[in-house]
Amino acid sequence: MTQAAYPKIYALTPRFYKGVLVRWSVMLVRQGQRYQREFAVTDHGGVEDARAAALVYRDELLRTIRPLSLREFSAIVRKNNTSGVPGVSRNVDPGGGRWSATVYLANGKSQRRSFAVKKFGEERARELAIEARHQMLQTVEGWMVRHPDGEPQGQALPDMDRSAMPRLRKDRGERSPTRLSLERRVYRYRWTRTMRRGGVWTGEYWVAEYSTSDGKVRRKCFSVGRHGEEEAMRLALEQRREWVLNPPPPQNRTR
Repeated sequence: MTQAAYPKIYALTPRFYKGVLVRWSVMLVRQGQRYQREFAVTDHGGVEDARAAALVYRDELLRTIRPLSLREFSAIVRKNNTSGVPGVSRNVDPGGGRWSATVYLANGKSQRRSFAVKKFGEERARELAIEARHQMLQTVEGWMVRHPDGEPQGQALPDMDRSAMPRLRKDRGERSPTRLSLERRVYRYRWTRTMRRGGVWTGEYWVAEYSTSDGKVRRKCFSVGRHGEEEAMRLALEQRREWVLNPPPPQNRTR
């Protein structure tokens, strides 16, 4: 049987040598950790027996190691976040300052609530935005998986621990030194391109950005299609971390 004749199975790939299937490969990424094992046809008495053994291993991984939930991903506190809560920020518009809370949903849409400093005062507006953020976070459903077969079966989404919510700072006159965020300039991007001969090509990527000392922006993209959702995100975060810890020199371009 040729490679094209085998149906696609989540986290399971047939491996061929000179047109002959020689092993099944299981590869799964959970919260940045890669789990991989090979099941050779010669070790298991045949193609189907090797496939069955690989599926047993894959199913055990899916059952015991859950992926990162969208709720947990949304709750990651960025290191340069002045509010102490992800998705909470202070904005200034013609009507005055306001504290806003934002969450991004699984369908790509967002929810936002804002609290005017003029109406509530600085501390109370910030406090209300933090509370709103926590409430909205409870409405975020889903897991950081690209394929429905990768979703945990029978597992409830983890709750956000209210005891972990940050306390308001008492002294607002003292500011901590500015630090570059390791996560802030890492984002997911969908690139759509119309082909010359008709049709539309779409690619999904996790992107890392960094601004060098000369004001130029460096970007590096990691394909979701090639690496998978979690691995592409992890690679982008690692690239951003590398740039922050070891700033690249400006690029001197000669013409």
